[in-house]
Amino acid sequence: SIVGMTMYNQATQEIAKPSELLTSVRAYMTVLQSIENYVTIDITRVFNNVLLQQTQHLDSHGEPTITSLYTNWYLETLLRQVSNGHIAYFPAMKAFVNLPTENELTFNAEEYSDISEMRSLSELLGPYGMKFLSESLMWHISSQVAELKVLSCHIPFLVSSVEDFKDHIPRETDMKVAMNVYELSSAAGLPCEIDPALVVALSSQKSGHCNNIHCLAKAINQIAAALFTIHKGSIEDRLKEFLAIVQESPFLTMDLLESCFPYVLLRNAYHAVYKQSISTSA
Repeated sequence: SIVGMTMYNQATQEIAKPSELLTSVRAYMTVLQSIENYVTIDITRVFNNVLLQQTQHLDSHGEPTITSLYTNWYLETLLRQVSNGHIAYFPAMKAFVNLPTENELTFNAEEYSDISEMRSLSELLGPYGMKFLSESLMWHISSQVAELKVLSCHIPFLVSSVEDFKDHIPRETDMKVAMNVYELSSAAGLPCEIDPALVVALSSQKSGHCNNIHCLAKAINQIAAALFTIHKGSIEDRLKEFLAIVQESPFLTMDLLESCFPYVLLRNAYHAVYKQSISTSA
């Protein structure tokens, strides 16, 4: 009966939300516990025995349990759609959400993956069931991650050559030649100073941003002032943090910065950002 409450449909890959199943199980237990008033049956022991079996991947008769059904659904349905790019993790909500696609999914990922649903699922499956789910999930993830780490093992000499090309591109190299090296490096999974995919995406729009870099400062000032006013933030503090981004640039050296800004101002700005980061982490 408990397995039937999951309403699992293998053909359509539909299943009840964990919170709905937990509510149904609790209602079922309440009804059956009322039988104890009329017959001498320890309903609590019966439920403890049944629910303990449901924390395993198979019950005493070798039949699928709610643990095996939910493990199969989360791995084969939800995780597969994540791999296909139809579902993404949303850190602010601490849940997976559906992405807009041409073919709408038959389920809402948020309704199965938010904190309340995870709590209901863990209460239903118990520690043994959650351990089985976690181990199955880790096996799926590790099999996919392994595909990202095979280059240095299979073609170490070729990878070292690509790294050598990327690390020793002279600044005076023709940009077309440099972009070929960056595309090769990016394909090998190496980080690049210039993102070749972004260059290709923007190249089709190059007529719209020709020689308008002078607009960048005005855009930053106007947009930052408007946004931080809306969110009630300190405009000065946020713009100081923007200066810290400059340190990550491989193209802007301190001598170039000093030609635009007095070094004393830059030093004070960096010092203010550093102090704020220390106080925040503390």
